[in-house]
Amino acid sequence: MYEFYNDGKSVFKLEVIDGKLFAHAKVAKWDKATLALSLQVWKQFTEHALDSGYTEVFSIIPKDRKILKFNLMFGGTILSELDDCYVIIFIL
Repeated sequence: MYEFYNDGKSVFKLEVIDGKLFAHAKVAKWDKATLALSLQVWKQFTEHALDSGYTEVFSIIPKDRKILKFNLMFGGTILSELDDCYVIIFIL
């Protein structure tokens, strides 16, 4: 797993599993400034992914309304729903 960004409050990582790119994010506290910064980091992340030849990014998230909202705000779509999590796809 590669740490793409870490400022002590937010961590964004990427991981390639079976040729598919997965995004991981951990944010200590959400507010407007964190959202703005996260959007900038996501833009850099997706540019890096495209430059590396990826056209999709995946994320597996728990069934949590706020986490789902975050993923949808960043352009994700629910690919599948399991008992306790969602598989999200981002088409770049």
